[in-house]
Amino acid sequence: CQKLISAYSLDLNLADCIMSSQNTIFCNYFLANKKFWSSWLILADYLVATSEQQNTELSIKLNAPTNYGDQQLPMKVFVQERLASMCLLAHPKFRCLNYSPFNIGPSTTPFNQFFYEAVISDALKRAFVQTNQASYLDAFASLRKSLIQKLNGGSDAWGKANASSLGAGFIE
Repeated sequence: CQKLISAYSLDLNLADCIMSSQNTIFCNYFLANKKFWSSWLILADYLVATSEQQNTELSIKLNAPTNYGDQQLPMKVFVQERLASMCLLAHPKFRCLNYSPFNIGPSTTPFNQFFYEAVISDALKRAFVQTNQASYLDAFASLRKSLIQKLNGGSDAWGKANASSLGAGFIE
C-alpha cells in the first residue's frame, strides 16, 4: 500500500497513521458521496493502470500471489480493499460515520475472543487523535502487547512473527 501511495505522490506515510473506526473501511462495505467516489476512482484507476504495466517493481508486487485461505490471489486485490481507507487518510475533509461495533458480528479471526479489547483499542486510538495526548497511545500499545502475549501463550514470539496480522485486526 505504501509503495502505491508513494508512487501516486500522496504525502502520506502509512506507518505513522493511526487507524481507527473513523478512517477504516472494512471489506469495501461503505456508502459515499460523489466527491469521495471521485477521489476513490482516481486512486483505483491508478492502481489498475500501475498493476497492468509490464515488469515494473510495483506491478510485479501488485500482481504477486498471496495466500487467502486455501486460495492464491494477487496482492492488488488486498491493496484495492484498502483504497477507501487510504482516501480517508489522504483527504481529512472526508468524514466517516461508522457502525457501532456492538451492532456488527465479531471477527472470524483468532481475535474474536478479544471483542471488548478491540472496542477499547479503537476508543484509545480515537482519543489520541482527538487530544494528541500520548498516554492514550501508550495505553493502546500496552493493551496490544498483552493481547500478543495471550495469543502466544505468554511469550512475544507470535507477535514478532505476526505483527502485520495483528495490525490488521487491531488497526494501528
